[in-house]
Amino acid sequence: MHVLQRTGLLVILVTTLVEVKIATAARPGPQSEKTPVIFDTDIGEDIDDLWALVYLLRSPEMDVKLITTGFTLPMRKATIAAKALDRIGRTDVPVGAGVGRRDYNTNYRPWADDFQRENYKGTIYEDAVGKLIDTVHADKTGRLKIVAVGPMQTVAEALRRDPSIAEKAELVAMAGRFRYPDEADKKRGESNVRCKIPEAQRVFSAPWKKIWIAPWGPSRRVHLYDERYRHVLNSDDAGAKTIIEVYKIWQDNINWAWHDTDKESSNLYDTMAVHMAWNTEPFEISPLKMRVTEEGLTVIDQKRGSPAHMAMEWKSDFALRKFKNELVRRIAGSLPETGVRLGVAGATASVNQEQARQLLPSGELHRQDKAWKAERTDKQPQWFQLELERPAEVRMLKIAFGFGARWPEEIEILTSRDGDGWQSAWEGSNKTKESGFKRFPIKPTEAKFLRVVVKGHGTWHSTLVKGVRVYGLREGG
Repeated sequence: MHVLQRTGLLVILVTTLVEVKIATAARPGPQSEKTPVIFDTDIGEDIDDLWALVYLLRSPEMDVKLITTGFTLPMRKATIAAKALDRIGRTDVPVGAGVGRRDYNTNYRPWADDFQRENYKGTIYEDAVGKLIDTVHADKTGRLKIVAVGPMQTVAEALRRDPSIAEKAELVAMAGRFRYPDEADKKRGESNVRCKIPEAQRVFSAPWKKIWIAPWGPSRRVHLYDERYRHVLNSDDAGAKTIIEVYKIWQDNINWAWHDTDKESSNLYDTMAVHMAWNTEPFEISPLKMRVTEEGLTVIDQKRGSPAHMAMEWKSDFALRKFKNELVRRIAGSLPETGVRLGVAGATASVNQEQARQLLPSGELHRQDKAWKAERTDKQPQWFQLELERPAEVRMLKIAFGFGARWPEEIEILTSRDGDGWQSAWEGSNKTKESGFKRFPIKPTEAKFLRVVVKGHGTWHSTLVKGVRVYGLREGG
């Protein structure tokens, strides 16, 4: 490890050459189209910083130039970041200890107590502020972004030393609350701003090239459970294993989170800011002006505020689920292609509705004499319809038809979000007359209702459906 002390603008030449060698050897892929990023974090407090760090490092769109730590025990937090980098093989990224209190413990400090900085292969700077300033001025791309996901003392101090850095970078911040459930809640504000109010005022009043805000409201919706969280929990990926390992320590050291981390994640606020640094498509972006009050509240002020691009909400639940899928994929590897089996709340049909209602929601494979029976499908297409327990990203159906001639010649699968507007997800003929469940993979589609239309039979037999199962990814998890 190289712990560097910065005196003015001079840095020991030999150490710099070693750092350059490490960075050149370890950083993957061509850099020409990547967005350079400085990641400012209070890692060691809430665990969403660790999720965000792993997600950032796994995003090929980003070129992470520097990680700075702050708020409390900056060097201890730099050690936590360094251990995480070491575990996932990214010691090419330098870390800097920034500005913060030296007398306050962190929530998962014990995780890094056994980490020996002198054996660390990467670089840790003692003066993160100076290194941040140098990194901004060294950028030649014009695309540099500072992604700040904690109280912004280090960024504020860099602005105090050199105000010109704002004109050379964009700021992406997980900060602020702009919508409140009730009047009493307005007094709370958002912790990254409320914890260091003068610093937040300095940062948000600076003339950045652009300011992007991931506020508390939409970012708190990033929460994993069900199959997405289980995929991270059971992953052998080094990044995922590091997160789950830290969860055990973090959960034992806090009294303000209610999540059972054996079953679900905590709220992953900071990951939204990382995503905004390279992709704003999932969000409803509002160009507004905002400022920080003396009480630490963030308010819209079109007269006195600073221009900012605020992600006030996700464009849709589907956009949020798509982001969660990408988050999980980059941290823990691809989810199963078909997802998991989804719950069915009810069923109806064009004919024999009571039979459909009683037999189809269970997903069981019924006997031929207990199956749902359509009318002669050569004259008029018939259908059965399923309502899922909750909206989901549907990826596959399994349908068991009757033997032999009890199969329809053609089927069409339709999906709907509301039960009124329908779109075709699969249509075709069925040449294989399988006796059990046959797979019908479809393009991932957001739906609450599914309709299977049987048509083109052409014999005296009526189509029989002995069972149906739906697979995909549930809403929310």
